Amino acid sequence: MDNLCREEKIKVYKVKAFKGVFMTLMSVDPGVAKPSAFAVFENDKLIETFKTNDLEHIDVSLAINNVDKLIMEDQFLGLNPRTMKNLVRRSGKIMGVAELSNIETSTVMPVTWQSYFKIPRRPKGIKQYKWGAIHKLDLIEKAEELTGWKFTGDDDTASAVLIGLWSIEND
Repeated sequence: MDNLCREEKIKVYKVKAFKGVFMTLMSVDPGVAKPSAFAVFENDKLIETFKTNDLEHIDVSLAINNVDKLIMEDQFLGLNPRTMKNLVRRSGKIMGVAELSNIETSTVMPVTWQSYFKIPRRPKGIKQYKWGAIHKLDLIEKAEELTGWKFTGDDDTASAVLIGLWSIEND
């Protein structure tokens, strides 16, 4: 918002104040094989979700929603270095678009937000491919419980929503 003139900033704040909006947050679960998932909150209320890898779509959504802050799931080295490299590139592009618009950005580790919502971790001895389906259901059920929205089969969007709710309550 720093690139706006004083009068434009005042208009943005007046519109937000009139609507009773004190903070607009966009949360992101970045993807590699699938589009990244986004959730938009005004104050603590979920107002929109979408999936895209189109940087122009992301930029327009940041502007239309007058986003104040973007929070993204942080990356960690799992089993595949190539996947990690691609995920970091994609995450960096999204963060870069937000930062070019002077939007505050931050990250949160998956274990942090998942443990906050008591999403179980994979027990030792259970293979990832067996645990994945159970974990996805846990994410979807928790997001539906907290928002009243339906995320049928979409654990990526459910994760983006939970990341946003974590940020609202903890950041």
